[in-house]
Amino acid sequence: MKIKKIRRIFHNGEWYFSVIDVISILTGSSNPNWYWPELKKKIIENEGFIQSKKN
Repeated sequence: MKIKKIRRIFHNGEWYFSVIDVISILTGSSNPNWYWPELKKKIIENEGFIQSKKN
């Protein structure tokens, strides 16, 4: 079994993780780069979620 790593960075006292890496591990998806935009689209359509940017 291959161990997968999640890219991360510690910036201004907070951890930031790669959503694509997390999706790849959780779903076992062979194409996580496709999975995330489709999931965001469904969440926006169904729940009205809007991704905000931190200033």
